[in-house]
Amino acid sequence: MRNRHRAGTFSWTAIVGAYAQHGPHTEAFALFDAMMEQQGVRVDCVTFVAALSACKTPEMLSRGKEIHALLRRQGIAMDEEVTAALVTMYRYNIK
Repeated sequence: MRNRHRAGTFSWTAIVGAYAQHGPHTEAFALFDAMMEQQGVRVDCVTFVAALSACKTPEMLSRGKEIHALLRRQGIAMDEEVTAALVTMYRYNIK
């Protein structure tokens, strides 16, 4: 059962990442939201990094801030990858 959860997380995260990189970004967020609601699919730091990578435009900043807040509420470790994704998101959105 544990491996099934891992495979689900891996597969969903890969798709979120693909949409985040190649668009449409709205699909990345829709899948991310579905992961958060889906029972049995765990969201990990890699998932958050994938979702944050879609937040590189001023239009996506508010969504990025929501994901940042969720990351903190979920108690996801602020490792180097997560920190780098946050720095990148905020850097792209400096006005």
